[in-house]
Amino acid sequence: MAQHPSLRRWLEYYMSCVGTLGNLMFYFQAYEIFDSQSAGAVSLPGFAISVVALSSWMFYGLIIHNVPLVVANAFGVAGALAVISGLLYYTPPDSGLSANLLRTDPTRAVQAEWPHPERARRASRAASSAPASAATASAHRRTRY
Repeated sequence: MAQHPSLRRWLEYYMSCVGTLGNLMFYFQAYEIFDSQSAGAVSLPGFAISVVALSSWMFYGLIIHNVPLVVANAFGVAGALAVISGLLYYTPPDSGLSANLLRTDPTRAVQAEWPHPERARRASRAASSAPASAATASAHRRTRY
């Protein structure tokens, strides 16, 4: 079936597109990390294994001269490395990287999140607009807007 040259070319193009689009998941995760400036729920070992696996497939594609394998896995390696860089950047240095990332003891797991000026501004704005007393809070809840 794939011996026909035009069909083979079309399948290679199709698989390059599908493989590349399939590896978009890494870019969505990287965007989430950099946007929220938190990598608390991301596993370094998991993404490190992904980089090794994707790199292996990419090099295999280079050896056998298979363009779809090379293109899709190069795209995936770049995305996985972006996730790892965000994870390392947004993990506080005093959190203990192994305790945070391996999560062996849930009582010692640290939320990997640094204070951010925008979050601090929002928190202070929310605190200043909060009612001062319980009676005021009760009246505030009953007010219809």
